[in-house]
Amino acid sequence: LHWVQILAIFAALIVLSVSFYEANWRGHLKLAACSIVSIITLILFPVMFFTDGGAFGGMGYWFTLGLVFDFLIVEGAAFYVLLVLQVIAILSCYWVAYCRPEWVVPIGTTTGIYIDMLQSLIVLGLVLGVINKFQNRVYERSLKKISRQNEALIASEERADKANRAKSEFLSSMSHEIRTPMNSIINLSEIMMKDQLDGEIKTQVGTIREASYDLLSIIDDVLTYAKIDAGEMHLIKEAYSFEKLQKMIVRSVSEELQKKNLLLDIRIDHDIPKTLIGDSVAIRQIFLYLLFIAIDSTTTGRIVLEIRCERDEAAQTAKFFCRIADTGRGLSEIDIQSLFGMY
Repeated sequence: LHWVQILAIFAALIVLSVSFYEANWRGHLKLAACSIVSIITLILFPVMFFTDGGAFGGMGYWFTLGLVFDFLIVEGAAFYVLLVLQVIAILSCYWVAYCRPEWVVPIGTTTGIYIDMLQSLIVLGLVLGVINKFQNRVYERSLKKISRQNEALIASEERADKANRAKSEFLSSMSHEIRTPMNSIINLSEIMMKDQLDGEIKTQVGTIREASYDLLSIIDDVLTYAKIDAGEMHLIKEAYSFEKLQKMIVRSVSEELQKKNLLLDIRIDHDIPKTLIGDSVAIRQIFLYLLFIAIDSTTTGRIVLEIRCERDEAAQTAKFFCRIADTGRGLSEIDIQSLFGMY
């Protein structure tokens, strides 16, 4: 070997050792990668090219190895910068060697040329093979790690689903169990209100009835959320009184109306049956949804709630038409189109 080549090899070993230390012990992986590519492939390889026969030596394979290293270990903007510099350096080396052949130290014999090219080709093949094996092992370890993480995540999701189902079932069961005594309290309080009671006692019974209605409304909300969590949000059919439903709706919005000094004008058709069958919770939610929108968009004036009913005695059905108007700013066309998006 030419003495310059020997120095270049020792310099490359020093650069590799320092880069290995920076990458593994100090965590400067990007700095180490850029150092290897820039110092070895942009400085040492060109020096070895001119001292090892130029285009007639094996340095072409080493240039290829330098490009492969750039693709493997350099990331981000540094990759593109070093790649362009490598291509310029390789083209420059061959161009200078072609224009100034006297600057190239020739290999002594034809046998030496063949030996140099063959050993460079073999080393290149071995290095690329080792890199490929290493990368495959890294990928396999990563895949196994990801697979274990996925299995743990699936197991965790299953445990969370079971816990959510148990919670939803508990809430649903609890809500149903509480609604029965609450309805009894409401019915008894209404019976007592019809009796001849003293003023103070009647007021207290009225308070009990109002609080029971509020608590029943909360219980209905809990039951709704439990159904949503359990993925069982279906309409139910049960008998209910529209008059009681109307009172519950008015009570729910009365506080907001008082805060804004708004008047609620209720116009309800007298032809509505006393007892209906349907999902009273869902119906109440729709009315409250529309009324709260009207309250939010109204600063002064009043809100009109108009309900009209068309009965079909033969089919024993009733069709309701609801109209809510306010003296506020109104809704945009986009808001109107998405008004019933959740229903």
